Amino acid sequence: MARRRVAAALVAVAVAVPLATTAGAADPPKACALLKRVDIQRVVGAPTTKFATDQPTPKSASVCNWDVGAPASGALVSVWVQRGKAAKQEYKQALRLFGDDVEQVADIAGQAFYSPRAGTVYVLDGSTLLYVQRLDATGATDAAALRDQAVELTGLALERL
Repeated sequence: MARRRVAAALVAVAVAVPLATTAGAADPPKACALLKRVDIQRVVGAPTTKFATDQPTPKSASVCNWDVGAPASGALVSVWVQRGKAAKQEYKQALRLFGDDVEQVADIAGQAFYSPRAGTVYVLDGSTLLYVQRLDATGATDAAALRDQAVELTGLALERL
């Protein structure tokens, strides 16, 4: 239970930015439809289980979370998608929030960056903000693998967006 709280707190870091505004938002696609469990399992090399959270989301956003490995272990994948006028503002706000802790991601369409601190790839594609987060509070996955997995999962999610 304590690890799930740690993971939820880490997810909260990445969602704090998109919660900022919702003006002019359109209904987003369902985040759970952007990645399939089998895709996540193939990329991370471990079983996954979708789990619900009481995470607040604006009407213009959708979120989906999967445990990686044992449920509530602190390892997870989270997808957030939001559409509307606020997407560009929120993307820029995330860039400011993470400051120097960002790496550009060239192999993803649109404007994309990775934040090692948040374990998250942020993508702005037109008026759509997508982020895919890959965390492992257990320490079983090294930082480079977490980044590579987040980038690969983001590519899969973008194909279905």
